[in-house]
Amino acid sequence: MRALFILAGLLAFSASSANAAEGGLLFKGEEALIAYKDEFSVEVVDRVTDGCLPNPGAIKTRMEAALEAGGLKTAQAQAPLGDQVVVSLLGYSVAPGSCLLYAEAWLNHWLVARVPYAKQVETGQETYFAARHPLGQQLRYLNKSATQSQAAKAADDFAARLASDIKASRQYAAENFPAMEAEYRRLQSAR
Repeated sequence: MRALFILAGLLAFSASSANAAEGGLLFKGEEALIAYKDEFSVEVVDRVTDGCLPNPGAIKTRMEAALEAGGLKTAQAQAPLGDQVVVSLLGYSVAPGSCLLYAEAWLNHWLVARVPYAKQVETGQETYFAARHPLGQQLRYLNKSATQSQAAKAADDFAARLASDIKASRQYAAENFPAMEAEYRRLQSAR
């Protein structure tokens, strides 16, 4: 696991001045840092009231199934420094029989940074830092009976976005940084 964190750190900080001129990995932005993320825990933050979301647990199950359908793995519990998809749901009744639902999702993931001159890092020249990759937001005014199905559809949309972003990021890294792709494949086969 530490090797994958180091690999992610290498991805984040491997741009040379030549890569900077070409828009290298570091300069592509945070999106490139998710290239080698492949296992996620899921957390659903349920702040929906007034009976607008009768089964919030089903959203977690739906998100896990959608991630797996997109070729990603899910973990039942979050590991220390593990990657986590968070789905935040906020909603309430605005009129009899109708609800307002706001859904947002993001990926919390950890990267390794080299900090050679830091005075606060006691265990060497590397530290972990959290990064957040947005997966989208949706705001809907719905019939109360449709809120559950629309929250499930939002989970599907967010999972599809994550799978798509990871695929695009991996393609970019493989084309521009083949040594990192080879190292990722080596680490995967060693698992």
